[in-house]
Amino acid sequence: MIVHTSSLRLNNRVGPELVELGLWLRIGFIGAAAGVAGVAQWFDGLAQPRTMLALVAGGIAVAAFSYWRSSVILANVDASTEVAPFVRTMFPVS
Repeated sequence: MIVHTSSLRLNNRVGPELVELGLWLRIGFIGAAAGVAGVAQWFDGLAQPRTMLALVAGGIAVAAFSYWRSSVILANVDASTEVAPFVRTMFPVS
């Protein structure tokens, strides 16, 4: 197994913030997939209209909320004086 040492240093300094960020992004992906599944069922005519509406609306709501939550976490991590200089030196913006 190949592990980059730079990612290990990042995990030691950032800690649970990036883990929580990744969790919210995964939840958002699941919500978006549920929304797409509802639209696909709508076009195929496989499910009841209430089921399709629940999948689409619920998936969009979960995806939007998790995107908002992950952006708040990312803004907090970026604003942190402890983490931001380290991340900026690892991933310079040109």
